[in-house]
Amino acid sequence: NRLRRHQQQQRLPQYQQPQQHQEQRQQQRLQQLQQQRQEQRQQQRRQQQLQ
Repeated sequence: NRLRRHQQQQRLPQYQQPQQHQEQRQQQRLQQLQQQRQEQRQQQRRQQQLQ
């Protein structure tokens, strides 16, 4: 049992890594999108205030 668990633990990281990378990229894209939206909103508010 111990041996099997150990082997599984060693194998898991290799499978998990690609997924983690993808998730990180997706999160980064999401963050960028959110930032862009926030900036757009701020710009719109400024324009409205000016008018």
